[in-house]
Amino acid sequence: MQCSWTTLKQFSHNDKQLQGMPGATSVLHTHNRRQDYHPHVHVVMPDTAIDQHNILRKKSGRKGWLFSQRALAKIFRTR
Repeated sequence: MQCSWTTLKQFSHNDKQLQGMPGATSVLHTHNRRQDYHPHVHVVMPDTAIDQHNILRKKSGRKGWLFSQRALAKIFRTR
């Protein structure tokens, strides 16, 4: 879970619109529906962040995903 948080935090800080600390809620699932061992993390994250001046910044103009799934996967897998 630490790797997913570090990756999302990095993307939020580097985003031109957000440039700040995001908020997120994560849940660790260790099994799938058939009770097979399958650890994975679900993350819910708003499209806002708090910048260094404590101003709430919102990412606007993009519908769908907050960040590119391919870019996230590339960085996450290197950790």
